[in-house]
Amino acid sequence: MKIQIELALLEGRDGAGRQALRAEHARRLGLTGAEIDAACAGRSHEVRIAAAVALACVVRDDTAERIEQARARALRLGIDEDLAVAIEEMAHKLLAIPEAKAVSYRLQSPRIRLR
Repeated sequence: MKIQIELALLEGRDGAGRQALRAEHARRLGLTGAEIDAACAGRSHEVRIAAAVALACVVRDDTAERIEQARARALRLGIDEDLAVAIEEMAHKLLAIPEAKAVSYRLQSPRIRLR
């Protein structure tokens, strides 16, 4: 889930070289080309991951009301409150990285680890 969020949030923020490194990392983690393409477009073929990616993307793009709507949808689709908070924190931290230098972001949260 973490790599899909990273791919979605950082797509287009830096050069092709870094994007290729992230895609290669995703392949090593077992994602298919279709899954990588979907993540780069802010989607997923799996419902829970799609909800997580959507929540992370809405943190980047939208208002507090839209974030709350995305969080509520994620909760309905099986993401628990702690994971939703961790996803939002990850999105904020990833978006704060200058020039999107993260190739593989590691969220250090005492409450939950994203997989």
